[in-house]
Amino acid sequence: MNESANDPLKNIFIKYLDTALNRTKDKFIKRMERQEQYETILPEEDLSYDFYRFPEEKADMQRLPVGADASRIRSWICGQTQWNLAHSFQRLNDREVVIVYLRVFEQLTFAEIGKRIGEDWQKTASSYTYARKKLRKGLKMNFEQLLKKAKDQEPEAKELLYEMFRPLLIHQALILGRFSEDLYQELCVTFLLCIDSFKIEKAIVLINDKENRRRKSKNKGEEST
Repeated sequence: MNESANDPLKNIFIKYLDTALNRTKDKFIKRMERQEQYETILPEEDLSYDFYRFPEEKADMQRLPVGADASRIRSWICGQTQWNLAHSFQRLNDREVVIVYLRVFEQLTFAEIGKRIGEDWQKTASSYTYARKKLRKGLKMNFEQLLKKAKDQEPEAKELLYEMFRPLLIHQALILGRFSEDLYQELCVTFLLCIDSFKIEKAIVLINDKENRRRKSKNKGEEST
């Protein structure tokens, strides 16, 4: 079953995002046509975008030393109560804790993480994806909660949203069947801007109005029978 089918807020956000992505892509193509230069190289390692931006007030937070073990990372996470991740991290084994920490909070690539823990980047990426699914189950957030946390600049929430819409970003980054890395980066920026600019309260009002009209129409139909 399509998950978004039962989530009207998510449907509205998808339409909002898709419109913005199309606009970004159109501008990019027109600019590239003028320059007569296309970027067509598909990244070998990962199509991820470094979108983690810690709030300025957190820029001076104490970092863990290189090589910190899972136990120390768990303790560090517990101190970051504003991200509500401590409980969810209990679902991860020690290796997964290290991988998620290095990816999310240290912003390392999968190749860098793999080199640090002694495995190839594909295995690291796969483990990270699996760990994220476990974290998501632990967070138990619906789309509205997830979006609100992302708007509050919580990195895990942004990562979850990014993974959710990554296929759409990759699809939009295709030009004549070829992947444009430059366009992909611009689309990721647009994605972040959409998170910040999307009006949740306004969307909920529209959803409620639509539901009220549907109910009124249904009641009129029942009264006429």
